Amino acid sequence: MTSEQKNQLKNRLIDEANKPEVLEAFRWCCNNGVQIYPIPTDNYGNYLRIAVNIKGKETIGNEIYDKYNAGLKRLELFKTIYNKNHKNK
Repeated sequence: MTSEQKNQLKNRLIDEANKPEVLEAFRWCCNNGVQIYPIPTDNYGNYLRIAVNIKGKETIGNEIYDKYNAGLKRLELFKTIYNKNHKNK
């Protein structure tokens, strides 16, 4: 990945993380026992899997991400879990 591509992903991650709907989803997840975090697959933390822990039940995904795409995936999962729990409200 070129430095230009890294910068684009980094900026996209920052923009996405600051959206009100993402902040609301993150807040709701934190307050309701939902944790989403990266798990390194190498000794340097360059490649990551995503773990979702809902009230103590951990699920680790099979997909491997770089740090920027892992961040975007985490935000996507926060929104998905939030929306799933608010679809009838």
